[in-house]
Amino acid sequence: MLSAHIVDRLTLACGELPIDLYAGTSTGGLLASLLATGHTPRQCVDIYEKACPKIFAKPRTNVLTRMYSVTAKYDTQTRLNEIRKITGFRKFKDLNELLMITAFRVDGKPPPNDESSFFPSGRWRPCIFTNIPQGQGTVKPDLELHLFDACMRTSAAPTMFPFYEGYTDGGVFAQNPSLIAVARVLSTNTHMSRSDISVLSIGCGVRPNKIPLEEGNEDWGLHQWKGYLLPLMFDSQTQTTTLLSNYLLGEGFHRINPWLEEECLLDDFSKLDYLKEMAYSVDLKPSVEWIFKNMKHQ
Repeated sequence: MLSAHIVDRLTLACGELPIDLYAGTSTGGLLASLLATGHTPRQCVDIYEKACPKIFAKPRTNVLTRMYSVTAKYDTQTRLNEIRKITGFRKFKDLNELLMITAFRVDGKPPPNDESSFFPSGRWRPCIFTNIPQGQGTVKPDLELHLFDACMRTSAAPTMFPFYEGYTDGGVFAQNPSLIAVARVLSTNTHMSRSDISVLSIGCGVRPNKIPLEEGNEDWGLHQWKGYLLPLMFDSQTQTTTLLSNYLLGEGFHRINPWLEEECLLDDFSKLDYLKEMAYSVDLKPSVEWIFKNMKHQ
């Protein structure tokens, strides 16, 4: 939601952005899909505001299952219905824009239709769904894949939603898919170099997380780590992508990821107004200047 508002603000400031490829993970994958299917940023905001209260309206677990966490919190069908309203039965081959979405396959099954993969079947693996032409690459595009299936796969957040067709949320390996998008483009377009690429990366907001270490409080076991370990792993993954993207692209990479003082859980749609407020409080002047310097002149 925050990302959609930021894109809306950037569009108002810069006009239509010259995007060659939309890439996203989880909610970012949904937003990328909306933009790639011709929705304006303002329409994306409206869709989020209407769909989120429906998707997260009724946790399906009762008191007993919630206590022991034996099922996902929300069902699959409501989210599928909302996504299908937006995408219809479009396939990747039907899109006029290039799109890349990530997900993670957990069931170890081989790719369908004898499609190629860098990973052997029989174990879990990262997956990328795209209509980027094969070019000089070794992996074919997913032209026959329905867009709603890719959206469902990328947004199947662990504990929130059940697995979808053997996949879980792409955020388990690529919360920020910037580097994957760059690598995918360069692998299929050997005439291009990294100097030809500009990446505008927009996050969903970041908390000022840290571990309050004090003298004599530095020997931690599982009990102390349990509230920090997963956030640290996800945060460090995203920060590493930002670090490497800056190394690789230099001034060709720009990241917008506002600080959030309040905790905003994935399913807390009561925070929509707060996220909008945060999106409109971000100073986008440096971002607008970057866009005109890098993207407008590609």
